[in-house]
Amino acid sequence: MSKVDNPPPNPLISMWVLLEGTPSSVKINVKPNDFISQCPDLNDFKQILNQKFKALKNVEPENIEFFSDKDRTQTRFGDELLVNFHTTATCPLVVRYPLSTSSRNTKVKKKLPHSSGSWDLLRKDVIRNFSKLSKFENAKVDDLYFEISEGNEVNLEDEFQFNELVDRIEEKEKRRVLPDFKVQIKEYNGSIDEAFNLDKLPSYNSITEEEIKFFVEEIKKTLRTFKDKINVNEATVREYISIFMKTAVDHIQAFVNNSAQLYVEANLYGSKGYGPVGYLVKLDDFAVLVNEAKL
Repeated sequence: MSKVDNPPPNPLISMWVLLEGTPSSVKINVKPNDFISQCPDLNDFKQILNQKFKALKNVEPENIEFFSDKDRTQTRFGDELLVNFHTTATCPLVVRYPLSTSSRNTKVKKKLPHSSGSWDLLRKDVIRNFSKLSKFENAKVDDLYFEISEGNEVNLEDEFQFNELVDRIEEKEKRRVLPDFKVQIKEYNGSIDEAFNLDKLPSYNSITEEEIKFFVEEIKKTLRTFKDKINVNEATVREYISIFMKTAVDHIQAFVNNSAQLYVEANLYGSKGYGPVGYLVKLDDFAVLVNEAKL
């Protein structure tokens, strides 16, 4: 049988896609013959997205926008060929789409579409309109968050909190009016020196004999319980890791900073990543340690 009778299979086109506002990206594999065009581009890719995602099933192609995860302010053009794209789980193609037909109004009479990108659009608009003020002279979009003082003071620091607020607002005449809020700028400037100033770290307090005794007893008890087995599975490994984590956080609370808190199976929501992590430690409500249980 000749090679002509057995042509090689069509190569797959793999795209990592993140629906804006969702926790994690997904990998989509398509074949060239899934498209009408012989050279499929982003505009052709919209029909695949309509089929793959329920949220996009009834969204018209002209209402779907593409962005790079590294820059959600510049739209990717529809004629960019898929074969030229390189996406990863950590740097996916971001898909922006309408969440409803309503719009959002603020007290400054700014009207925004109710889409998955409203959070970024709002912060970008603040920078554009107030860039001449000294407070915003060097501010970037990712530096902004909002403070609401209706009833209890609430900070809107990410798109999930923002969209949750919008969902609670009743829609009237296809509009949702946001409450008054203050624009705040994160004080952290992103430099390593600012984040880790060794001269400002608190003095070290050695672990006490009582803490060591408790730690050793917990390890011994766990070893007895599991008959000295450790790497049986991930759940068993967690039993041992938890002893280290709890002892360390308890020590920090007692001698360094009482705000320290341990979280298990916590979800990260931020510019560096989304999704669950095995262990998370926060200090003054800032994530300072992330840990995963591995065999």
